[in-house]
Order: sequence, then structure tokens, then C-alpha cells
Amino acid sequence: MNCTIPECHDFLDLKINVPAAGLRAWLEGQAQKPPFAGGPSTPVLLAFAYDGVIWGVLREGGLAIANNVDPAVSPPLRDETLLEARLFNETAELYIWRDGDKQWHGRLIRPAQEGEAETYNEYIEETQILWGDQAQDVGGGFTRMSDGIQGLRHTVPLSFEGSFDERPLRLTVRHYLDPKEDFARITTSRLVKLARLNEEEQS
Repeated sequence: MNCTIPECHDFLDLKINVPAAGLRAWLEGQAQKPPFAGGPSTPVLLAFAYDGVIWGVLREGGLAIANNVDPAVSPPLRDETLLEARLFNETAELYIWRDGDKQWHGRLIRPAQEGEAETYNEYIEETQILWGDQAQDVGGGFTRMSDGIQGLRHTVPLSFEGSFDERPLRLTVRHYLDPKEDFARITTSRLVKLARLNEEEQS
């Protein structure tokens, strides 16, 4: 079976100065400027904190966080508890993380600019299934997803309701191949898109 590997012209920028405080406002500012501004899709935030998973999305007026509409499930986005965060759309991804010494680091994967040597030129993509087969619209463009007797829950920046035989949430992940190797080796990955299956795809 032949497998066509898509091409790209993406650049890895490691010169990201992450502030020690005010991370929510900083992430909001990043979402409203290039390479996210004017892109084909709205920037989405996925963050992990000591107290849970935090989803967000750029809306008119700023960054909307799931905690704003569903505090029973989603924790707030706080400097003190945040461990890592990914701001992403189909164009780029900003990834920040805290190391063992509580110092922040960041990297940005974006399209290479004119005259800039690309870091990656080939990739493969996979679609991951996210947990949640019961969907409850909680307002503000967010939906609470629950799954199984364990009571697993998270609140995503999509709006729909229902019970599903198949988990409907999909997260597209792009894996970049190392351009220096003669064989296909994944060197880094980024998030691309959060979506749900439509009724035709679920049937």
C-alpha cells in the first residue's frame, strides 16, 4: 500500500519568552496576533493544571475559559496551578511548560516566513478519540462531556448535546518527521484541531 506523506514548510521557534506571572492575559494576547490572528480557524486552548484539565477558546472580547461557565468541572486558569498549556489552530501551536524548578519554557511551531529556513517539511497526522459519550450544553459555546461510571468529565469549547454510542470528540495531532533522517522518525508533534463527528460519520 502506498502512503503519501504531506509536505509543509513549518518553523520551530524556541525563542519564546514566557512571563512568570499573568499567564492568562499573556496567552490571550498571543491568540490575538500572528500566527494565530487571521488564520483559517479559531485558536483553542488546552491546559493541564494540578487541579484538572482546562479548555478555552478565543471569542470576541478575549479568551473564554470553561471555568467561566462550568466551574463544577473545569478549574480556573491560575499561574499557581498551571503545569502546561497548548494554544493551537490549523496554522500554528504555542506550547508552554513548567520545569522541575518552576521555570517556564515555550516553543512555537508556525509556517516559515519568507527567507527563513524551514525546520520541518513533512508530517503525518492522526485523529485521537477523546473521552466523553454524554454531552450537555452548558452555555457560552461550551459542552460538558462525561464518560462511564468513573464520572470522567471535561468541558470543551464546542456546542452540542446528546448521548452517543461512539465517543464523538476528535483531536487532530500532527507529527513532524525528522528531515535529517533517511527513515521516517517523528521528532515533535503539535495539536491542530478539536472537532466532533457529525451524524453521518457516526452512523
